[in-house]
Amino acid sequence: MDTSNLTSLPEDTLEDNEQRAPQQPRPLSAFASRPDRPPTQTSSQKYSALDWKGFFDQEEDIRIPDSDDVFHVYTAGTEGPVVFCLHGGGYSG
Repeated sequence: MDTSNLTSLPEDTLEDNEQRAPQQPRPLSAFASRPDRPPTQTSSQKYSALDWKGFFDQEEDIRIPDSDDVFHVYTAGTEGPVVFCLHGGGYSG
């Protein structure tokens, strides 16, 4: 490789180093310290039951004629899109 057209880099002098602002030491890793986290909750606090009245207007059991099938239904509003959620749809026992 021909290095005749390359120039050398200037060397740092003591004056240059004194004029520069001191650098903060960087942590060795992003995982070197744990981030602040809010207090934890127990699973019973996280997953406690919510009252259906805060989300729906009406609760009723729909019985299918000539059958033992009963569907527990919650409804809200009287117009707009219909959202149908079936919990336990794969249960056959």
